Amino acid sequence: VIHYVLLVSPITVSILITAANTFKQGNKWSLLRAGAEGIKREIYRFRARAEHEHLAPGPLLADERLLRLLEASTIGGDLSLMNSQGRTRLTTVGGDIDAINIRNIDPGDDFSAVSVSGDIDIENVSHARVSANTTSGMITVSGKLAPRGSYDINTISGDVELNIPQDSAFQISARAPQGSITTDFAIKSASDSDAASLLENGTLTGTYGKGDWASITIHSFSGAVRLLKR
Repeated sequence: VIHYVLLVSPITVSILITAANTFKQGNKWSLLRAGAEGIKREIYRFRARAEHEHLAPGPLLADERLLRLLEASTIGGDLSLMNSQGRTRLTTVGGDIDAINIRNIDPGDDFSAVSVSGDIDIENVSHARVSANTTSGMITVSGKLAPRGSYDINTISGDVELNIPQDSAFQISARAPQGSITTDFAIKSASDSDAASLLENGTLTGTYGKGDWASITIHSFSGAVRLLKR
């Protein structure tokens, strides 16, 4: 009997040790997995600085009502933001930016979109301060202008298109030295010059409408600038 006990005991101990190690490895994997998920959550909280987060695989896509400040950036990828609110900063290198139905929470909230060699499409953004900058992409701004809002739009070799309501009120300063400027609006200039004569010089400065004018500044070195009525 003692012989069998001495023979079986090492085998039993080996089985127990193996099982224990397997169990520990499983726990270790669970802890590592939980830690990784926690790190991802913290990174997203830092980047979005939001009270409500939503982390999903695939392209960077936000379809949440984010609060406070949203900052998002990519390299070689597109950014798409919908139905958000608060201060917003979007940046991409080599990708496009789409922002739809973004509203401000506080009067001082601003919206900024910056792309290197990508298009920027802004639709129904209610912020009083909006800026869009790209090097070689097209910038499109659609929707109602904020009363006394500020819109700063710049591109080097891309087109700029504004689609705004007919009853808008704004003052504009647009330059396209090597490009062109066209407008559906009868712009009034301070010098009483008509819009056609101003457009010949690659600049357009004046006002349209009555009320609290929004301020629009556009610069496109070699692109086409178009002001369209919605």
